[in-house]
Amino acid sequence: ELKATNVLISVTPTPKTTIFNLQALGGEPKYTQAYLDACMEEYIALKTEMRTTTSDTALTRIIGQLDELDRNLRKYEEEEAAFKTNNNVVFIKEQVTSIATYLVQKNRQLDSLRNEFQLLTMLTLEQTLERQQKRDNVSDQKDLAGIPPNLLSSDYLRARQELQMRKAELQDWSTILRPKHPRMIALSEEIARRENLLRIFKDQSNEQLQSQRESISLQITNIEREIKELDVRSLDLSSKLAQYERIVASKQNVQTLRDNLQRAMQSIGVEKEINPDTVTMLDRASPAIPARGSLVKALVIATVLGLLAG
Repeated sequence: ELKATNVLISVTPTPKTTIFNLQALGGEPKYTQAYLDACMEEYIALKTEMRTTTSDTALTRIIGQLDELDRNLRKYEEEEAAFKTNNNVVFIKEQVTSIATYLVQKNRQLDSLRNEFQLLTMLTLEQTLERQQKRDNVSDQKDLAGIPPNLLSSDYLRARQELQMRKAELQDWSTILRPKHPRMIALSEEIARRENLLRIFKDQSNEQLQSQRESISLQITNIEREIKELDVRSLDLSSKLAQYERIVASKQNVQTLRDNLQRAMQSIGVEKEINPDTVTMLDRASPAIPARGSLVKALVIATVLGLLAG
């Protein structure tokens, strides 16, 4: 109902503030005032619409992502349920731990047997028997290699020691007695018997030593086979456990991401409902007053035109 005229809008900010001062210059006072109010209202409406559109777009994207996460979450839950149906998770965990502990024990036993076999191969019979005797004399002996004590006879060592003592005795008596002396003859015969006995003990000890090597070799072979079987079983159980842990971890990651998006959606929804205005109108347009600048400008133009006409 107001007469429309051209209106010029000028905007100047107040220094060091976020306040903008709007001025309108037009030919009709009421129309100019209404035009300025309409401009401010339309600008606020535009900002509100932009904010609403942005919120709606964000909500739409979040809802789409939530739908996808829900599908993934259901998939991982179904995979977890299927895995638990076909496998006993608690039993698998206990088996993995038990097999790992047992493998450590078996590997230690295997190392001990290998060291024992290497020593039996490298040492001489006398060295092996002396070592065995020292081990047998240790109180509360615990053979890590699984070899029973006193496996090798110590008769050979005693026979050798007694033979050396008889030879020394014969050497002492030879300084004062003749070779045909009955004592010398008796000592010589005793030495011959003990040498024969020593050979017998030596042969028996060598047989026992060989038997011990073969026994240790069989133990090594059996333990190596057992360790290999346990490794295969442990690998299979570990693979199943890793598969289950991947399913659980994936489900937890999806659940965490879904919870974060759910909170973000709620935050956007609350912000949208509260709808805080980022731009507010401090004062509406004041009633129009004559513009002084327009009168001066009109007088200047009139003066110029008058001069040109003169």
